[in-house]
Amino acid sequence: MTIMLDSAHCAATTMPAFARSTSKQPTFKVRLAGSFAFPALVAVLAGAPISRAFAQDGTPLPEVDVSSASEAGSTVSGERLSPSRLRDLQVGSSDTAAILQSVPGVSGYGAGGFSTLPVIRGLEAQRLTVLVDGVAIASACPNDMNPPLSYTDPQTVSAIDVITGVSPVSYGGDSIGGIIRVESAPPRFAKQGETLLTGEASAFYRSNGDGFGGALSVTAASDRLSLTYSGSYTQAGNFKGGGSLGGVRSSEYAKTDHSLNLAAQVSNGLIELKGGYHFTPYEGFPNQYMDMTSCPSSEHLAQLAA
Repeated sequence: MTIMLDSAHCAATTMPAFARSTSKQPTFKVRLAGSFAFPALVAVLAGAPISRAFAQDGTPLPEVDVSSASEAGSTVSGERLSPSRLRDLQVGSSDTAAILQSVPGVSGYGAGGFSTLPVIRGLEAQRLTVLVDGVAIASACPNDMNPPLSYTDPQTVSAIDVITGVSPVSYGGDSIGGIIRVESAPPRFAKQGETLLTGEASAFYRSNGDGFGGALSVTAASDRLSLTYSGSYTQAGNFKGGGSLGGVRSSEYAKTDHSLNLAAQVSNGLIELKGGYHFTPYEGFPNQYMDMTSCPSSEHLAQLAA
């Protein structure tokens, strides 16, 4: 039986010729018009025998036991730069992002003297999360001349965590490239009934570009209150290229960083009030047609750690 539908005009015109050329058996034509065509076709197909290929019984699958081990390793991949390692690396550079290139998977786009743009496994800018003392900071100025890490100084940083894999929720959890977390030194307190007065100072000199600078940190604390001042200064002229290349113009820079941290131990935990001031008198960018002059910035942070 040949079923011809009015909606398929090409089939209605070619089917008789095909039937005459291939078979001499009688052909029955059933014309279904209008809205009865499709329901009738479904009814005819429903009465056809079902192929055995579709009627086979399903193959039972074996049971699989899934369990999780309590001592499973972490999926977070990264590296922590300790204070001792930072002291070794800061001798060669005052750029926090530049010294991070010692971590596998981390590179950077060179910019100013302390404004390198970090890159983790080929991803950068908004694909990375940069936290400074728990606060996410975005890049500022044209061409990202003020990346987040430019507000830090290796001389005053306590530790840096670089996560190059899955980002934990505690650090934001929405970064596909990775996370860079910079930590200042935690507040120090004296023993019960005592007073603490301590500090440290450092200085450096680099022959290329006559770079020099220093840092100072002073803490005065009781068993309940702690007040810490940290400051640093860095300056360098145009650095010299290798061989007979001469000096690289517009590569000089100068920067001053100050921070004051007041912390109090209470029954519910720790309260911290922190303020910072960063001032860049000048910074050259040899890869851009612009320099930066007289750029101040400040930050304020209040947090309660239970």
